[in-house]
Amino acid sequence: MLLITEPDPDDAGEIFFVQRQTWHESYTHEISHEEIEHRFADAPERIEAMKERIAEENPEEKFFVAREPDTAKIVGFISMTKQPENEIRSLYVLDRYKSRGIGSQLIKEGFRWFGNEEIVVHVSTEPENKPVLRFYRKKGFRPIRSLPSEECAPFEMMEMRRKPQK
Repeated sequence: MLLITEPDPDDAGEIFFVQRQTWHESYTHEISHEEIEHRFADAPERIEAMKERIAEENPEEKFFVAREPDTAKIVGFISMTKQPENEIRSLYVLDRYKSRGIGSQLIKEGFRWFGNEEIVVHVSTEPENKPVLRFYRKKGFRPIRSLPSEECAPFEMMEMRRKPQK
């Protein structure tokens, strides 16, 4: 069983690796390896910014990581914010760890942190991303609208919302 914990600032590099690796695993059919690497070329700055965000323990932002119990290696993470609204910013799990309930464990921690409030997430609508859309639907999220994504071109994003549970 994997461990779900809050990360330390020193985990920022490993979290960044998981994000970059999952982009390679998920999007190389749409974006070349070189383009993905270009998008992550500012790694040192991103890692330092993430370290600072984790260290400051901002009550409006939260990370959880999934770790292998034997090695403490990070294999997935979730990042969330309450500003300007409750939003899951990122939820990534390395391919070889998918279908083990890790995403479900991470999102469950997110639900606890948000409490019983509405939550939004923006999900790529690429055909290969259909399992992710199904995952969020199973967790109670409903599609609201499709948004063209300037930041993630050539993707389009689906805004999905989860209403407070009764």
